[in-house]
Amino acid sequence: YLYACGNQRCRGRVDFGQVTFGAGAPFEGAQDIWPLNVGNYKVYLLREQPPDYHDRYRQPFIPLASSQTFQVGRQPRPPPSTRPEEEEPTQTTPTTLQVNTDKTCYNRGDDITVSFSIPNPQSVDFVAIFPHDVNLDNVRRPLMYLYGCGSQHCTRSTASNDLVFGAGDPIETDRDEWPLNVGEYRILLLRGDGSSLPYELLVAGNTFEVLPKKDACPTR
Repeated sequence: YLYACGNQRCRGRVDFGQVTFGAGAPFEGAQDIWPLNVGNYKVYLLREQPPDYHDRYRQPFIPLASSQTFQVGRQPRPPPSTRPEEEEPTQTTPTTLQVNTDKTCYNRGDDITVSFSIPNPQSVDFVAIFPHDVNLDNVRRPLMYLYGCGSQHCTRSTASNDLVFGAGDPIETDRDEWPLNVGEYRILLLRGDGSSLPYELLVAGNTFEVLPKKDACPTR
């Protein structure tokens, strides 16, 4: 399963869109894990019952809609000459593990650009924004996050990148949504797919502040 906002840990309200079940992140495992076995399946759109729902004689989910039945068959293997090779983008292997924002002060609504580097990246590495006093020994759900490859749905391990938290795509919503409220925050580089908590902390980055639009950031 995946929540409508795109993974198993987000809680943002989504009126329409699409989610992708596949290899890599986001993790969609529950009673089974990817890939699906050969067989016939249906997709259901469900709604969770409220947390105080205790009627044990009824299902904990409310069915809203369902798809037509679809089939997962065995993948035929074409001759080698007809199978194009997938080209991965060339990346220079970084030597340092680091994450930082482009500034330490922003006005509310300003884009926040985050740069990171990972010598041995994995597909479940992600950059996340937390309150400035986050407990680094017990890192759990962030306010906002993006995987290293640039969104909440991509699955490519990425050694270094510049990610932009801002209005529009990509969606970075988790416990909070854009724009960040006025306050102090910290950027972290984490590893994990949400199947177990706390997340593995790769490196803690700098703190930064968000000021009201009318206030000027101090000159550093």
